[in-house]
Amino acid sequence: MDDKLPTGAWAIDDEMRVQLRLKHIYKLLNGGASGAAILEIEELLDEQPDHMEGLFLLGEACLDAGNIEIAKLAYERHVALTNGRDPLSLLGLGVSNLELCALPEALEHIREACRLAPDLADAHYHLGLTLNYLGMGEQAQTSFETARAIEPTAFPPPLELSESDWEEAIQEALSRVQEDIRTFWSGVPVHLHALPKITLLKSTSPPTSPNIAGMYIGSPPEDDEPQNYRPEALELYVSNLALCRTRAELVEQIGLTLHTEALNWLGLPPLNRG
Repeated sequence: MDDKLPTGAWAIDDEMRVQLRLKHIYKLLNGGASGAAILEIEELLDEQPDHMEGLFLLGEACLDAGNIEIAKLAYERHVALTNGRDPLSLLGLGVSNLELCALPEALEHIREACRLAPDLADAHYHLGLTLNYLGMGEQAQTSFETARAIEPTAFPPPLELSESDWEEAIQEALSRVQEDIRTFWSGVPVHLHALPKITLLKSTSPPTSPNIAGMYIGSPPEDDEPQNYRPEALELYVSNLALCRTRAELVEQIGLTLHTEALNWLGLPPLNRG
């Protein structure tokens, strides 16, 4: 603060105002208030459209909030302004493309992030995910192992479960969901698949994330009440679910999938995940 208005009041210079706004944005993001943070960042970018930190934070906040298309645009601009030399924005752009099922683009950007920052475990992990969906299983495992070697706590080995273990986990998850959700899935077959089909994911608008734990199969009726019908099946994707850290987390994730997919079928608002 180095300016004094004619009235005698002190004014804050533009740079200090930006820094105070950024401090507030970080506080919102750290508190999990992505929506409020996005509004603050957008106000900053209205004033300075190419503010580097603002663009990156918009990408991060929108990715966290599920606003993937906006996240992609923010990362794309940041990547352009840094001439493709910033591994974090490249990773963000790659993850955005992965979430939108744009796999070749995701592969290109995440690979470049790994090249620029070989010790960035999150980049190697997401490279593994992308390679998995492209059918490059052996290369994917190498990337997962690299991420694990860099940050073993953050990226533990996948769970190894037998068919009976999966059945027990599903039954335990069913026993823990509320009764109306359990009734909804009564009689609906559960099929285990390694990964979702990309064509199925792209059948929704916007595309469904390939990292999804499960998805109902079938279409709710357009001319009748959906609660009078049930999906053809529920698919659970074991390669994604096996990335859970513990069996307890696995059961919780299956339960969340049962709940979320039932709400999706019924056209009800999604769960508030906090």
